[in-house]
Amino acid sequence: MKIQFLESSILGLQWMRRYYRERPHLKDTAARSYQKAKDLLRDNSVTGRSFDGIAGVSERSILNTPFSILYTVKDDTIYVIDIRDGRGHRSERAVREYTQHLKKKYHL
Repeated sequence: MKIQFLESSILGLQWMRRYYRERPHLKDTAARSYQKAKDLLRDNSVTGRSFDGIAGVSERSILNTPFSILYTVKDDTIYVIDIRDGRGHRSERAVREYTQHLKKKYHL
């Protein structure tokens, strides 16, 4: 399966990058964990769990980090909705953007 990052994921990706730039001693472990999470997701998209009861939206933890990947699947593509920081509620905006606009735009 291929992975496509939706516009709603940009802020989450930027936040995760900034977080690890400010904590360089954690960066290498986080980068490996992030890559492993994407590989596992690509190989088996059902590894995630349902996110907040929202139909079609799943969450896959990025081990050894406070982050997770929010995503949906259609055909052979995994659409990343957000990179979620589990310590906050910032994903609300990304999920709202997905349910109100991006779901229709991408016919998901």
